[in-house]
Amino acid sequence: MKRTLTGLAAIAAGLAFAQPALAQNSLTNPGFEDPDPFFPTDPEGWGQIPFADSRVQWVDIGDAGAQVRTGNKSIMVDAAATAVTFLGWTTNIFDGGGVLYDPVYVHQGGDLYVSGYYNIPTGSELGPVGGSPNDVVGIKLELRRVPPDFSIYHAWEFPFTDVGTDGAWVRFDIVLTDAMVAAIGDFPPYAESVTILPFRWDIDGDSQGTIFFDDLCVNQGGPACPESVACSAADLTTQGAGTGDPGFGVPDGLITGADLQYYVNFWVAGDLAIADLTTQGAGIGDPGFGVPDGLITGADIQFYVNLWVLGCP
Repeated sequence: MKRTLTGLAAIAAGLAFAQPALAQNSLTNPGFEDPDPFFPTDPEGWGQIPFADSRVQWVDIGDAGAQVRTGNKSIMVDAAATAVTFLGWTTNIFDGGGVLYDPVYVHQGGDLYVSGYYNIPTGSELGPVGGSPNDVVGIKLELRRVPPDFSIYHAWEFPFTDVGTDGAWVRFDIVLTDAMVAAIGDFPPYAESVTILPFRWDIDGDSQGTIFFDDLCVNQGGPACPESVACSAADLTTQGAGTGDPGFGVPDGLITGADLQYYVNFWVAGDLAIADLTTQGAGIGDPGFGVPDGLITGADIQFYVNLWVLGCP
């Protein structure tokens, strides 16, 4: 097939909707970028545990010591050095119209995949002040029945093992399987939503260290966010920067039309370094998916457009 610019925008749009996209994220504000419309000091879709606790913060890239993976915001959970406390963030809150932010969950509707990134800065390693190992840091999942019952069907904690990441962002992947849910027994009414809680549980109240979370993703029935899907995968250039301008070919933390046009130009030019993204004929989960094959084909532009539609996790 000859690659031309003629009608390419229409082709890209068609691929975005006609082809199966990569797994979608059911979280609201998964990168913590957007403020709550009614409480602008908090990220939309997320609430503090405990409320207004200074150890549980929404941080900006300009704040001293803040770690942010993409965009300008992330969430932080500091140590409870003086009190025995469960600290963290929760999706179990309502918006101004009374709609629950918890993602929808279908009982036995497929395995639940949760992924994201965490960062423990150098010098802020997690650990006990007094030598006790009784600290748990990770992700908690609570399956909840429909309101007004709203009770917890069951809960699972998935702890992290790293006590320090030297300031690097580390990916986590969690799977709550249908088999795990079935193993607890059959207790209708069944859960219809799932609460996502990045947390630290300082059991003995003498802990230290700081952990940041960013770019979370939740999907039932498929991988939350394939490893190849990160903001940087679709973020190729700076919006408004033309050829030769500062920022051209430099990611800016945004997914815009500039990124799509940048990729399309290199795809048309047959540039293997930029445009060769996947193996022709390989679908999600197949060997070769997301692996360059030395060819520039329709599979590559389909792969990129799916990333672009998905945006930043």
